[in-house]
Amino acid sequence: MTPSFIVDAMLGNLARNLRFFGYDTLYVGELEKDRDALPDGDIYKLAVKTSRLVLTKDDQFSLRDPVRVILVEGKTLREQVACMKAKLGIEIRFDQATSRCSRCNEVLVPVPRERVEGRVKEGTFRTIDKFWECGRCKQIFWRGAHFRDKDGLLSKFDGMIDEQ
Repeated sequence: MTPSFIVDAMLGNLARNLRFFGYDTLYVGELEKDRDALPDGDIYKLAVKTSRLVLTKDDQFSLRDPVRVILVEGKTLREQVACMKAKLGIEIRFDQATSRCSRCNEVLVPVPRERVEGRVKEGTFRTIDKFWECGRCKQIFWRGAHFRDKDGLLSKFDGMIDEQ
């Protein structure tokens, strides 16, 4: 079974990237938008209620329940993902069919190219054939240079992506 996560406010970049790789990921920083910091106890209760693992940088919080609350070590995204692979045995794969919106965690759906005309830059529309849309926030996604080039998203995980 693929795990779902709730990620503490110190790991926002990790949360967005887990969504990209298809993991159902709640981000505490988004839950706190209109209120004070969410206490660890509330995060834990939400994790139990929604059958999620908690990912945290808080070593004291991780002692609460070492099975459900996972201490994520590492300063860089690459180090954090390597830690998760080691501790949880998760696979890091990019599959557009399971990729989620980095903003709101909704699964992305393919959209006909003509539906994005006027919603993306003209150059993007002219050079990209496939687009995906978030059903909730309507953000449009595509595999552009930001995804493919030597400094792109997948290059951050060079050697870490599991074979399909």
